Amino acid sequence: MTYVGSVVEVIRVMKPNFRNSRALRAALVVDDDEANRKLISSILQRERFLTTWASNGAEAIAALGRSDFSVIVLDLVMPEVNGQEVIRHLRQTRPDMLRRVIVLTALSEIDVPPELVFQVIRKPFEFRKFVAVICECAEQSVLETESA
Repeated sequence: MTYVGSVVEVIRVMKPNFRNSRALRAALVVDDDEANRKLISSILQRERFLTTWASNGAEAIAALGRSDFSVIVLDLVMPEVNGQEVIRHLRQTRPDMLRRVIVLTALSEIDVPPELVFQVIRKPFEFRKFVAVICECAEQSVLETESA
């Protein structure tokens, strides 16, 4: 995966939005590439998210059965159980969680309707935009939880 900018540059210029938040938000990072999981997790941790990793869709489904997440960052192309199968699982078991999914993909065409998930972001992505989308998604999930 190729990102725009260096990791050092991104960490240096990011301004955390949740620094003054009372509670950590929970995020699930689902990607079969360990370097991607670590990079995305470091971005999320900087924004005060407690992160859980999954290296494939089967691990993601297990994690979703154990916990709720404010944000789910989901790669589509993975071995065993892919990201689209995770989305199908959520549609059947936790449709409320679909609007917390941010799909990251390098694919030019995908079978995920953009209105089904919070957002689809194409790789390579711009870090500041990615952080803004994560924060917006988390804020939306907080508002949904408070209004329920």
